[in-house]
Amino acid sequence: MIRKIKESELDRVLEYLGQDLQLCLYAYIDIEKYGLKNENLSVYAQFDDNNEIQCVIMKYYAGLQIYTADEDYNAGELVAFLDNIEYNMINGAAYLVEAILAASGDSRHYERECGYVVELKDIKWNKNEEIVNKIVRAESPEDFYASAQLICSDEGLGGHYEVQELSNQLQERKEENFGRNLMLWQNGKLVCHVATYAEVGAAGVISGVITDAAARGQGLAYQLVGTLGEELLREGKRVFLFYYTEAAGSLYKRLGFSNEKNWQKLILK
Repeated sequence: MIRKIKESELDRVLEYLGQDLQLCLYAYIDIEKYGLKNENLSVYAQFDDNNEIQCVIMKYYAGLQIYTADEDYNAGELVAFLDNIEYNMINGAAYLVEAILAASGDSRHYERECGYVVELKDIKWNKNEEIVNKIVRAESPEDFYASAQLICSDEGLGGHYEVQELSNQLQERKEENFGRNLMLWQNGKLVCHVATYAEVGAAGVISGVITDAAARGQGLAYQLVGTLGEELLREGKRVFLFYYTEAAGSLYKRLGFSNEKNWQKLILK
C-alpha cells in the first residue's frame, strides 16, 4: 500500500532514507528541512503487510525523488501510483529507475539522463592561494542575479530556469541557511561559480559548478569546489555532488570525491 505519511512517521522515514543517504539526498535533506509544513512538498511511502516501509516517494513541486532499500518493494504498485499523480521528473538510483521503466513497459514518454553521485570524505587538492584568496560569497541581489545568469548560460545546467526565478531561489536558500554561493570575478565579470543547492546539519549537496567559457582552462572550478568542499567538511557535514559528464567526473575525483553510484533522471516529454 502506498499512502501519504503522517507527521508522527517522519522519524521512521528519515531513518529509512538514512540507510543510504547518497541515493536519496534531496529527499532526506528536504524532509529534514521542511517536514510536512511546506505546501509544495509531499511525502509518500509504500508499506508491506507488516507496516514496514519498502519505498519512499518525495514530491517537491513537480519533481519526484524515489528511494528503496528493499528489493521486495512492489514495482507494479509503484508504477500504478505514478500513473495517478502529476509530475515532470523522476530522480533515483539507476537500478530503481530502470525497474520503473521495465514495470511500466513504455519508455517513450521519458527522456533519460544518466549520471553519478559521489561523496567527498577526504579532500585531496593542490590549493592555489592566489585564486582562493579572490573567492567571495554571494550576498547582494546583484550577486545572485549574476550567478543565475552564468548558470543559465549553460543549457544543460540551467536551461530549465528563468534567470530571475533562479536568482530568487539562490537568495532564498542563502537567507534560510539552506545554501551558499561562492564566486570568482575577473575584471568586473563573474567567471566561476559553485554553490550548495541544499544543506542541513548532516549533509550538503554541491551544485551549480560553472566557469565562463572565456575563463576555462585556468583550474578555477577546481579551486572553488575545493574551497567549498573543505569548508563543508570542516563543519562536520557529509559532502556530495552529482555529475553527468566524464570531464566533470575527472575534476571531482582529483579532489577526492569517490564511492561513485549510478544515478538516473527521467524527464517527462
